[in-house]
Amino acid sequence: MSSKIFPILILLLFSCEGGTDAYWELVNTSDLTVKVQLKLLRTNQDTTFVLGSLERKIVYVQSSLGGSAQEILPEDVFANDTVRNANNDTLKLDFLNLDNWQTQIVHKSKYPSHFIHDYKIVIGDEDF
Repeated sequence: MSSKIFPILILLLFSCEGGTDAYWELVNTSDLTVKVQLKLLRTNQDTTFVLGSLERKIVYVQSSLGGSAQEILPEDVFANDTVRNANNDTLKLDFLNLDNWQTQIVHKSKYPSHFIHDYKIVIGDEDF
């Protein structure tokens, strides 16, 4: 009988784990197109893309087990960031400083505990 209960207990334990989903978004409110170069630390992948004026892009989605309201630091997600506008001006805004990101954390459900983190950085003309 215990061999039949064990798989059910395992399933119940994992279904109570909950999770955390984080979305990292860039918004370009400047008058010029910007070129963004980032290194994603979890995948060790370099990514480059162009963001037009008034465009936005989710640049990274991170899911993990365990519901957590703890903020995720940008330096734990990104490295080697370079953002330049069409005039070849470099972004002065510190991309890796959490204070420069608009952060919203929502506790979506209690059982299992599930949190949604939204991180958004808005790049304007004054940031170059």
